[in-house]
Amino acid sequence: MIRIAFTLLILASAAQSQQSFINIDGADFKSKFATAQQRGPAQRSAYWVAYAFDVRPGVVFDTEFIGSGGSRVTVNGAAFTADFGTRNLGVFLMYEGAGRSPIRAEIYNLDRRRDYSAYPVYWLGRISASDSVPFLRGLMDATQSYDAARHLVDAIGAHDDARVTTVFRDIVEKVKLERARTSAVSWLGHAMGQTDFLAGLVRNERETIEVRKEAAEAIGETATSSALLQTLYRAVSHREVKRELLEAMGERYEPAAVDFLVETIQREPDRDLKEDAMEALADMEDDRAIDVRLGPRRGDEKGNPRRSRRCR
Repeated sequence: MIRIAFTLLILASAAQSQQSFINIDGADFKSKFATAQQRGPAQRSAYWVAYAFDVRPGVVFDTEFIGSGGSRVTVNGAAFTADFGTRNLGVFLMYEGAGRSPIRAEIYNLDRRRDYSAYPVYWLGRISASDSVPFLRGLMDATQSYDAARHLVDAIGAHDDARVTTVFRDIVEKVKLERARTSAVSWLGHAMGQTDFLAGLVRNERETIEVRKEAAEAIGETATSSALLQTLYRAVSHREVKRELLEAMGERYEPAAVDFLVETIQREPDRDLKEDAMEALADMEDDRAIDVRLGPRRGDEKGNPRRSRRCR
């Protein structure tokens, strides 16, 4: 996920693009979905089952922006902004033949034109979060596709529903696919009251390194100060987790974070971590970044700064 940190002009659409969807009627979501899965295999080898839902404010999916100079930026994944959001979204699940598990999952902006890969779309209408969120969570246990699992997590997060935070924690604790778990952790970084849970993941040495790193980054998104990041840095021993904490520190832009990074540069025995602290300090554009010298960097005899991990 990304955060939109600058103002752009959004391409507006006056109405939903004309779609050749196949409308499915039924008494409730369960009956509509069952009908779609009965009719789908009879026409083609692959088909979509799709529906709309109430979207959380401030999230952006599948949207194109135009900058003041005419530059275009397309957001395909999830982004966050306080200024606007993509309000007309649909969950699209692709099934093949008589398969019961989706082979693909997407979140599409219904105001943008597309051909849906020329496959028929069985449209269920607008579905309530009370039906949609548990349904999507249930699909997580059946899918083996990393991309589909990640998109299912994004679809859950896009719902305007208080229960998604509890669902994300359940995904982190129970789902096997690591990509789904790290995506859920990332979403928790944009939720209130999840700092203690995320800190527990960072500290947990039995947890996977990728989940711990994602939790460190998420704390950087949700914490109000760098104090917790500093505490965690002193508490954990794994180098990669420490590096993620230093990177998160570099985005705090506060005196306490600057002081800690300077102290790390001066006292940290691990040269890689010293360099990461230097990079974080440089990213903050603080004057002390100029004064603190490490000498020649590893792998660069001339002492040129190595390229930031954010740019790789």
